[in-house]
Amino acid sequence: MLKYFLTITLILFLFHGFSFADYYQWEDEQGTIYVTDYPPPVTSGKKSKVQKYEFESESNTVSTKTIEKTSSESASSSNKDAKYAENEVILYGTSWCPYCKKARDFFNDRNIPFTDYDIEKDKEAAERKNQLDTGSGVPFVIINGRKISGYSPADYERALRKNP
Repeated sequence: MLKYFLTITLILFLFHGFSFADYYQWEDEQGTIYVTDYPPPVTSGKKSKVQKYEFESESNTVSTKTIEKTSSESASSSNKDAKYAENEVILYGTSWCPYCKKARDFFNDRNIPFTDYDIEKDKEAAERKNQLDTGSGVPFVIINGRKISGYSPADYERALRKNP
């Protein structure tokens, strides 16, 4: 029995690194979001931002890189801005939090207006956040009444599309 346990443990140890792969997230012209382990196809006449998520095994974290796809400019960016025009977005965060910065960048890059509260500088905002969210982490985002804890571009996109 010990022999089988050691064999399985050795196999899991050897193949541990293979279970983590980079993946990409992008949006097509119809607004469909794709998440794959390969980069998106190059579409002529369109410039798009692609999020590349990379697993860092040493620190056991995931980093995000924004990649600009090289193609000519298109008119789809103005359509994208119009798609987000009627959303109410509130962000509770701190000035030092890297995920709060990523959340701010997410909304700014898409020209989505949002209300930003620093819970360390604004005690009333901290109290509101504590009433709305039992967790202590930031960022905490409310999009059209939907509460989202942490930095989650996919959840932000879903909430933005389901405008109440």
